[in-house]
Amino acid sequence: MFGVSGIIGAYIAGLVVGNTKQGKFIKNKIDVLVYMLFSPMFFASIGLKLTTLSFPSYIWQFIILFTAITIISKIIGNGLGAKLCGYKDKECLQIGIGMATRGEMAFIMVDEAKKVGLINEEIFSIIVITVFLVTFITPVLLHLSFKTKESNIKEEQVNV
Repeated sequence: MFGVSGIIGAYIAGLVVGNTKQGKFIKNKIDVLVYMLFSPMFFASIGLKLTTLSFPSYIWQFIILFTAITIISKIIGNGLGAKLCGYKDKECLQIGIGMATRGEMAFIMVDEAKKVGLINEEIFSIIVITVFLVTFITPVLLHLSFKTKESNIKEEQVNV
């Protein structure tokens, strides 16, 4: 019923309310409710919609390849955008990795696509698993991208 238009409407309502005197007060009251109740319920509902994890091995290979392509394409696309804006190479890599993660919007879009019949259960599950993997891989890559030779030397000295 609400679908994507509901998301856009909620976003616009947030913009309007956020720019009022009462916006900060409302935000502080809503944040706790969102993080303690609505967000966990949303992610649980997506997980409950996964119908199968018992894919044949070739589907798992596809999921791994799809995950790698998803991350690499975001790194390249956003990294090139950062390069055009004058960032250094390492910063471009960091920006690209930071933008690689997907999350709530990807889950909402794939859920809507399934509801209206654009994708089947298997494609839904593949995309949800990919988003899940990218969400967990991205922070690790981001952490590694900020490591320098100097910080590696300091860690080795502490471990000695």
